[in-house]
Amino acid sequence: MLGFNYSWPRSSHAFFLQSVVGLLFSINLASANSLSESISAVFKMDPSLRSADKNKLATQENYGLAKSRLLPQVYVQGSRQQLSQTTTQDTLIGPQSKTFTGPSVSDQLVIRQGLFRPKDVMGLDLASAQIAHGENKYKAELSDSYVRVVTAWLDVLASAKQLGLNQAMLQSVEEAANQEIKKFQKGDGTKDGMIEAKAQLENAKATVAESVEDLNAKKQTYFLLTRLPSETLLTKSFPDLISDNLSIQARESLWIRIQDSAPELLASQALEKIQNIRIKLAGTDHLPTLDLVASFNKAQNDATSTQGYRYQNTQVGVQYNIPLFSGGGVNAAQRQALAIYEAAVADKDALNQRMENEFNSAWASQQSLIQRMKAAESLRLSALENKKAVERAVFYGVKTWAEKSNAEMTLARRSVDAINVQLNFYKTQLRFLKMLPVDDPYWRLFVDRLDELSTNRNH
Repeated sequence: MLGFNYSWPRSSHAFFLQSVVGLLFSINLASANSLSESISAVFKMDPSLRSADKNKLATQENYGLAKSRLLPQVYVQGSRQQLSQTTTQDTLIGPQSKTFTGPSVSDQLVIRQGLFRPKDVMGLDLASAQIAHGENKYKAELSDSYVRVVTAWLDVLASAKQLGLNQAMLQSVEEAANQEIKKFQKGDGTKDGMIEAKAQLENAKATVAESVEDLNAKKQTYFLLTRLPSETLLTKSFPDLISDNLSIQARESLWIRIQDSAPELLASQALEKIQNIRIKLAGTDHLPTLDLVASFNKAQNDATSTQGYRYQNTQVGVQYNIPLFSGGGVNAAQRQALAIYEAAVADKDALNQRMENEFNSAWASQQSLIQRMKAAESLRLSALENKKAVERAVFYGVKTWAEKSNAEMTLARRSVDAINVQLNFYKTQLRFLKMLPVDDPYWRLFVDRLDELSTNRNH
């Protein structure tokens, strides 16, 4: 990674929140559209990130819901009715009827407190695991959003620099074509040389047009992500990376760091824990429950025996529930929960395997790109020297303007290739960073370095 010689403390949850609220990178840069500012903008604008944030907040409410089941439940119930009733009693002297008409009123205040509710107690553990899962899913989405905006930022700067190189090449090729045409018109040149110069000019124009369209597409992508004007971003330069600025963190140390803090891995571990708790929850349906119940009842004419009376009752006691037979539903629920848990374990192992494969692939790409950057720079310097030599030869009449055009186009092509290699190197670095939470120091060092290189035009 870029200058990642660092002693890594374990980041706390408080540090994560502080980093996000502070938009993570508080770097004081004078120029607009720094990478830090672009990241801050995507934090506000990305709809997928907002969705993940709301899902995280919704998940956090699970703990309050689970806790509420263990606290006293207080409620009032009652009824208001107009009662008209005729009661007939068979006696020795014949049926005797009595009619009553009046209001029937009943109010009851009930307080219920669970004393033994194993399922609800275990629900607190389930809610805590769900919160951990939601937070890590949000962190994973946050890393993904940051990777997208860094990629868009780099793409704009790379495309802008490539367009500048191709425009400079077009200017030289156009000049060479004009010279060949003039030579042919004067009788000093050849027809095939003139045709070749015109063909090179058309090819150069097509290359510039393609670069313009590519830059416009990259600018639009950047704007959609950040809603920042890309024109001010073009005041920066592509962050060229030279070998003196590069140091590679130890491979094993980086992989251990990813295993310990990768949000996706932590989310999968939390999901495994959730499913394990659900196995235990399914078994609690076999267990009895015990509640303390207190009630105060005030009623009038609510039954035949109380017609014409008003009364009130106070009751305190316990209520228990002992499951005896549920038709096999509890055992089926346990088997189902076990299968889901085993699937979660397999998913976690598969994710770990995929991430290790991705890490190994990214590491191999990084190592090869380091060598390719050196080779691309050597080729660019070679093309630059060849261009200078051809210009001198053209001046002395040893070489043609068409050969000068070829040298210009070769230099532009190799310069563009060198930029693409560096761009791929940065994107390979982002493959590592995507596995890490955004409060990891790797992220800040990476962004700080790119901001520094893009601001310093003499690097």
